[in-house]
Amino acid sequence: EWKRLWKPTAQAAAKRYYDLSGMPAILGEWEDERDHAVAGNKLNYVDAYYLQGYFRWTTKDALPATTYKPQDRYALVANGSGSGWVTLIENDNPDASVVNPGLPVSMHVIRVEPELYLDGIAVLTDPLNKLSERLTLLYRTPLGPAANDYEFEWKYATPNADGTLSTDKDSAAWTDKNAPAVQTGLTSLQLGENSSVQDYVNTYYTLRYRAKEGTTAAATVGTGWSGWTDEQLAEGWVQRVLNSVTPFAQRVEDFYANPSDISFTMLEQIGGPYQGDVALNNDNLTEVGLLELYQTIFNKAESILIAAGGQSVDLSKQLILATTRMGEFYSLLGAEAYSDAKNPLIASAEDEPTAAGVFCFANQVPTLLDEELALLRGRTSATQFPKLTAAPYFNRLLWNFTKGITEGEAAYVANYGIRARDGVMDVNCAAAQYPQGHGDAWGHYL
Repeated sequence: EWKRLWKPTAQAAAKRYYDLSGMPAILGEWEDERDHAVAGNKLNYVDAYYLQGYFRWTTKDALPATTYKPQDRYALVANGSGSGWVTLIENDNPDASVVNPGLPVSMHVIRVEPELYLDGIAVLTDPLNKLSERLTLLYRTPLGPAANDYEFEWKYATPNADGTLSTDKDSAAWTDKNAPAVQTGLTSLQLGENSSVQDYVNTYYTLRYRAKEGTTAAATVGTGWSGWTDEQLAEGWVQRVLNSVTPFAQRVEDFYANPSDISFTMLEQIGGPYQGDVALNNDNLTEVGLLELYQTIFNKAESILIAAGGQSVDLSKQLILATTRMGEFYSLLGAEAYSDAKNPLIASAEDEPTAAGVFCFANQVPTLLDEELALLRGRTSATQFPKLTAAPYFNRLLWNFTKGITEGEAAYVANYGIRARDGVMDVNCAAAQYPQGHGDAWGHYL
């Protein structure tokens, strides 16, 4: 029977295989005819591929057409090879290692219609690489190896200035993504493989598909086009990163290779001042503040905009988003310094601020008034040490761990709630909590 069906079509052979064994075959690259010989009435063996992998069927393994054998973890896919009724039975496997005894056995009958099903587009990102420029768009229906029996047409459009989007996919507002526009088996798109302006901006995508002429699917559903899928937003790289790396979530999700981030104040999350671009990789993601990271991302996108002639309004919107987020960071830093300057009292163990004979930065400024002024507008050149050009504090007040008895260290630790780390209380603990030092509300607001 196999010998007779082999030459006409592999599909016919697969159907006969199912009729005889009750196990579905996956159509793929079939092997050569070697060893597919019939010696008298004895079938030596036949090679095929089915859901559980490679299978060798000999005469002693042959199953009558009426034999039913429960299988585990079927993948149910309508790939256009036919239409009709399908019966599904769940929890009927007598093998206790597969199905727990006593579970109810249920039967479901479904109908496969001879028409194209219109699904949607899925956006796939790498959760372990939040800085990745690459983005995958995937048609949701799993066609598997039958994808090459279909032709796909992808289109994209960017929103109008008022945020609206044309719903007429055949209009000039929608542009073909590929050349030629119609391509075989193109169930997915990979964005961000090169520094294209289009991959850096918010873009909507849609697709439609049809069966290729001469295929089994075409014989089942015809060769007419499906409808267009709903519009799917692919966020621009800047927006995608800024929405993934925020002060409110862990920056990395691979906790086997990275410890949890225990920074819980906005000042810790913002981090130190920008002093140059930082490395955009996962190894460095937890080592830098959000301000440095956002500014580096802004610079990267800005360089692409300049290289494109500076004419992309959509990419300019991405840059505006980044500057807005950084502006919020500077506003928070300014608000913290301003509120600090308004209150000259020292926090006590009873959480009641009190006046004290010493003040927090007695090692850097001569009077309490000078301290409040420095918190408002930074230190002046009258302060010889530390230098106003020293990073990361510059003209701000730095962490008071001078070990002087009357230099305000005790007041500083109590007032700013410096926490010991690993049993050690030193300047590194203060620098971790206040990466940019203290004060200069006016400079932050500017």
